[in-house]
Amino acid sequence: MSTLGEAVTPRYYEDAHAAFEAQEFTGTVRDILEEANNAFEEGHRIDFWQPGLLTVGALEYKIEGSTCLQNIPHLVTDTSDLAISMHKGDLTPEALDAYTHMVSGQFAGLLHHTFSQEKDHVTAKSSDPHFSRGAAEALHKQVNNANVLFIVLGQGGITPGIFTYLHYAHLQRSSDSSFYPVRFSRCSNQDEQPQLSLEEADHLQQLAESKDHVVVYDEDVSTGRTLKRAGSFFAALLGRETIPLANRGADPSEITPILGAHALNRTKDLTHT
Repeated sequence: MSTLGEAVTPRYYEDAHAAFEAQEFTGTVRDILEEANNAFEEGHRIDFWQPGLLTVGALEYKIEGSTCLQNIPHLVTDTSDLAISMHKGDLTPEALDAYTHMVSGQFAGLLHHTFSQEKDHVTAKSSDPHFSRGAAEALHKQVNNANVLFIVLGQGGITPGIFTYLHYAHLQRSSDSSFYPVRFSRCSNQDEQPQLSLEEADHLQQLAESKDHVVVYDEDVSTGRTLKRAGSFFAALLGRETIPLANRGADPSEITPILGAHALNRTKDLTHT
């Protein structure tokens, strides 16, 4: 077995084209968990997109079964924690086993839930950790080390959102911020608003009470409509202003998010967010 942490640190790609080609996925949550387990056994790094895909799979599963599922925040939080551990490199075989056992007992259908991810040039470019570091540094500078509720919009924002959140937590040197992913996919899934259950809404309201700021993150901004609509939604839900954050943005836009120093103002490769 390989050294703990080394095997499960996701590999990033040498360029955006390679990242783009590797995005495509059709499979199950079990497939992703088995890949992570193989990383321990064979000593190789898991694919860059796999931790985010695990989270996407859980979100798709809970949306399809939201009328009959209970304890959805527990599922989303535990899945996100596992994905974050994959990116940090501190995932253990015991944690994988515990998650699989929890899911098998409480959300049995998740392991066999089939879902897909399509290739997207904009997401591939915006997911470069270089941009995530810049966004995290810009946020840290603005909020001055504050504890935040970091709401990530998916699908595309989840993988880079994990990186951005981890970079912010590293700068903050505290574990008092919280990460929560929510699907809001206006183009791919024609979502009219963030896909949140009533149970999740209550959970986020409780989380927000102990945070200094609420951040709403998307990996990329073009027209700004998605981030603006999501920000308004969560501001109304949580009764406070939200901070928009993105890895990259275009000018002009309906909203001006916090952007890292390395984010490029461009419009040619942005068409929908």
